[in-house]
Amino acid sequence: MKGACFRLWPLALLPCVLLPISACSGGGSTPPATPTTVAQNATAESTVQTPTAEPGAWKEYTNPDYAVSLRYPASWERARGYDMRYEGSDGFFALNAVSGGSVSLEYVCRGEAYHELRPYGTNPRIEYFPLGGVAACLIWPSDDQSAGEKGLSSLVLPYPTPVRVHCSEPAHFNYLILNADKDHIQRLADSLTFVLPAPTPSDCPTGVPGMP
Repeated sequence: MKGACFRLWPLALLPCVLLPISACSGGGSTPPATPTTVAQNATAESTVQTPTAEPGAWKEYTNPDYAVSLRYPASWERARGYDMRYEGSDGFFALNAVSGGSVSLEYVCRGEAYHELRPYGTNPRIEYFPLGGVAACLIWPSDDQSAGEKGLSSLVLPYPTPVRVHCSEPAHFNYLILNADKDHIQRLADSLTFVLPAPTPSDCPTGVPGMP
């Protein structure tokens, strides 16, 4: 292992596991995974209607704790009981974050793609590409993905600088993960920008460890 992994996960999604890298993309199996520490969800967020003349207008979503802004279909609504998941009849998106110290992008992408519960099917495809001047990856599901995953695909993108996400969290986070259905993931990724500065360990009170 290259480093410990801490991940934020909405309750409807699977836990994060990072697995050893054997290649930068493609299929194949990996050794059994080791469960990781699950952190609590941050809650600060805002959505505003952005006027547009195009059919099927999209809204802007900003989450300052996750230091991210993106656009999503105007018909989607916040999922009941979840702070960072929006969904509609034709798709969804949700935010997560990973902390792995010096763990590489390839390591995070493969750990996400080949989780032991196979949320992307048995042979997902990993696509590496530049986004906003840095390397990112998209994880596409294979044909045998479970219908219950609703076309789950993911974007993995490194933060410009590690963020705390929320002062009650014990770690700072190095990677943003955007989960979405495969029909919307590319456009969601293209609209994504980081909103900095975001909370960092130095911004948080030090009197009571673990408290915001």
